[in-house]
Amino acid sequence: MISIWSADALVRFHLFVMNSVPQTRRKWELGIAGLLILVTAVCSGWMCGIFGNVPPYPQEFHDQEVRRRIETANKLQEQSIPRGEVHYPWYNWEPQQLDTLRDRLSWESGKISIQPVAYMNGVEPPKPGQISVFLINDTDEQLQVPAQDGDIYLKLEVNLEGKWQRAQCHGDSWCGNSYGTRTLAAHSYVIIQGYQPTPGRRAKVRYAIHNGASDRLTSAKFDGLYAPDDVAMSAYDSLAMREAELSKLRKVLLRQDTPTLMPGSYTIDMMRRSAWYGILRGGHDRDAALKIAEEVLAYDPTLEPRKADLGQLMDSWHAALEHETRGRVMIHGFTVSKRLVQNTSHQAHQNNGTP
Repeated sequence: MISIWSADALVRFHLFVMNSVPQTRRKWELGIAGLLILVTAVCSGWMCGIFGNVPPYPQEFHDQEVRRRIETANKLQEQSIPRGEVHYPWYNWEPQQLDTLRDRLSWESGKISIQPVAYMNGVEPPKPGQISVFLINDTDEQLQVPAQDGDIYLKLEVNLEGKWQRAQCHGDSWCGNSYGTRTLAAHSYVIIQGYQPTPGRRAKVRYAIHNGASDRLTSAKFDGLYAPDDVAMSAYDSLAMREAELSKLRKVLLRQDTPTLMPGSYTIDMMRRSAWYGILRGGHDRDAALKIAEEVLAYDPTLEPRKADLGQLMDSWHAALEHETRGRVMIHGFTVSKRLVQNTSHQAHQNNGTP
């Protein structure tokens, strides 16, 4: 429209000039008018997006439209998914010396282990929906145990069709003040209340500490309870996105895979950002991760507001993680002052109240 109006005005001006000046000057005026028409058309076309942005408005308006499109898609996806309940672990961190436990529980000497116990004399009975889980440090080293709001990432797992799956959804925190460590002295233990759904289905279950360690600490399996809803919610929470394969992360971000049940406080935007960070900082093949990241970002540019090279972003994530753990000796995700002689921890089966 700008081009048409400008050209029309110049044509009228040209006719006025032709009728107002001598014939000898009309050729010169005609050339000037034609040049002005051409310049105006080119400038107007550039402003309207012929040579630049499409549709014809500034880039920031285009970005707003993209954000609205993604927000609408997130909202529609979210509205189609029913909600479930997250069971947050609450317990006091009160370590005690192992000497007080030796006559009531057995474990493999010199190891770190977790042992669920249904009942034990001298230990306060757990509340409904809980079971006492002993985290035992029978080494000569003090441990720094990662925690989020006191939760050391102890999660219930269930064996379904020969595969261990998490059966306890994680309530992630987006506040940096929620993260810290708990100290567990050498030759000491602490009692944690593990999750057992009531009611639940009977199956082979165990407990595992999902703190990102490659040598994940797990308990022995036992006959316990799990809830299918917890399995469904756990498959798409922030922990699942950190641990997922690239193929699943890709499907989630391209909306080819969607949860069947979500925690009440969890949003699609949170899930998508966890999946995006899982691609950037996960322990995946760099070239494969970069290829998927480029495909996903073309579909949803709002995932990465930083206008930086994706390869550099991946490298910066990995460098930061490496710097964070540099100089540390770790076992099962716990920091120790020096390397332990043995790095295995599968313990002997416990006695006295074994589930």
